[in-house]
Amino acid sequence: MKPLMVAILLGVTMMTPVSPLARQTGPQPHNHSSGREQFSVMFPDLVRLQGALLKGSYIIIHDEEQMARGKDCLYVYASVKGEPGKLVTSYRCEPVERARTDQFLITLSGSNAYLVPEVREIQFPGSTKGHRVPS
Repeated sequence: MKPLMVAILLGVTMMTPVSPLARQTGPQPHNHSSGREQFSVMFPDLVRLQGALLKGSYIIIHDEEQMARGKDCLYVYASVKGEPGKLVTSYRCEPVERARTDQFLITLSGSNAYLVPEVREIQFPGSTKGHRVPS
């Protein structure tokens, strides 16, 4: 049985680097000094994020300026040839201090084998902030 399924069956929350739940899909432009982070990711298996079901290639962008204005600050776009295409979902994240990481991290939760794992938090490479999905 795949490790993901075991974790879901046990009802645990897990922190997973890019692989195997998501994979980097190309050069990763991210600029912490500008207040904008961006990451291209591939979800080979179905996951849920803010009610949207994701499977395939996406571009995830976090914008600090929008967060400071109290607006949606995390955007998920369908990837079209490595560029942001159609907006799939957006939300105002809850920032959480985390240890610096060199990998793209996703925290998933799931309670049983019949539920699609849900993205609970995203952390960009080189960042000390997690971006929690509001409940």
